[in-house]
Amino acid sequence: SKQRIATKVSSFFYDEAKIVRHLSVVAAQKGGEVDGGKNSKLDRTSIQKLFQYSKPEWPLISAATATLGVTSSITLLLPYASGQVVDLTLASNAADEASIMTMAGGLFGLMAISGCGVYFRTLWLARAGNRIVARLRQNSYQKMLIQDVSYLEKKNTG
Repeated sequence: SKQRIATKVSSFFYDEAKIVRHLSVVAAQKGGEVDGGKNSKLDRTSIQKLFQYSKPEWPLISAATATLGVTSSITLLLPYASGQVVDLTLASNAADEASIMTMAGGLFGLMAISGCGVYFRTLWLARAGNRIVARLRQNSYQKMLIQDVSYLEKKNTG
């Protein structure tokens, strides 16, 4: 059973690679330059199409960008806050011990917030990227399925 599933999965990825190669050949025949991405240039229409595919994921991408701003700000604030804790510790007396613990707790809290922000940013960007890729695959498969039979007869299949 596991071997049968592994065979189906490997054949799926093999078929997908064949489809991508075929689409590259078709694009090259229509005048597009396909060289594995080494010398290809992004033009305005490609970027517009990419934004069009990513439009449903803009809330996730925006949240990740906002999280990037927060975590970057905290990262810039950490050396200053650490310095304040060290300075207060060196110049402390018994009355300032509660203040030192409060500042150290705040420093720990800042680091925890930063760590959570990095986690959620990574999670949200991965989710958005996976959804965009899934949408691109689904659209490309739908386009291939509506081709004429003569188109499919001309192409060798697995």
